[in-house]
Amino acid sequence: MNNTIKTVNHVYERKHGESFVVAKMKKDTESYQFGSWSAPKGYQNKKIELKQAKGYLLSKLGSKHQKVVYQIHGGGYIGGFSNTYNETAVNYSKSSGDSDVFSLDYRTAPKSLYPAALEDALEGYQWLLEHGYQAKNIRIAGDSAGAGLTLALTLYLRDHQIVLPKSLILVSPWADLTASGTSYKTKILSDPLFGSYSVQTAPKYPVPITYAGHHDLKDPYLSPVFGEYTNFPPMLIQTGANELLLSDSQTVVKKVQKVGGVVKFIEYPGMYHIFYITSPKLQESQNAWEMIQTFIKQY
Repeated sequence: MNNTIKTVNHVYERKHGESFVVAKMKKDTESYQFGSWSAPKGYQNKKIELKQAKGYLLSKLGSKHQKVVYQIHGGGYIGGFSNTYNETAVNYSKSSGDSDVFSLDYRTAPKSLYPAALEDALEGYQWLLEHGYQAKNIRIAGDSAGAGLTLALTLYLRDHQIVLPKSLILVSPWADLTASGTSYKTKILSDPLFGSYSVQTAPKYPVPITYAGHHDLKDPYLSPVFGEYTNFPPMLIQTGANELLLSDSQTVVKKVQKVGGVVKFIEYPGMYHIFYITSPKLQESQNAWEMIQTFIKQY
């Protein structure tokens, strides 16, 4: 599958000058229509109106509704919420002992630039605190840009003395908008989604940095690899070993370990970006979801 995706992407890039994943992100800008997805039997899904954004609260009927997974979706800050994340919310609930799952539908670029997504993520977290969820029962889960936003949000919470969540669950975090990590050079040909068929033709920014506007790309609230990780909650990071964004995870892991923090980091050989979100039925994806369940039981 990895090689098939890579071949298709390289053909598309030769013809259109960009990754088909990037092209898809640019197209997925329409507002999500609540009601286009039906919760599975035994679950209910409610729309939550925030000041600038929206949220969707999935809950298992009959559960205690004390614990919650706060899901922050990916998409390069360009692509919006989609039904893929409704399905992922169900998986998070099942992996966390039937916890509620609050999925944030935050504002995206190019209409809304930094710090819009961070402001929305903060508002979503505060909504949870104000509606009966204690911080010790909140776990934040993010993928790609959503994982980077999860790290940025947690940095902001810590820096502003706001009570921190129980733990973080991250997949393939996009945490370095400067694209300065080593993997942006070493994984160009191996990454099936954001890589290129040629080192010479590879773009400087394989993931569009539209959201940043004219802001400093090294701001930790925008590129969390430049942050410091003292007094951070435990985190699980899972990623594909061939990812262009691999060094984003590696840098964060090293910083957490340097200050004695708790981080579980797993690289999956041959796997692609956010594989267990987009392809949850693969064996590697099932292994990743099992690891999430184990991590949640421990932290």
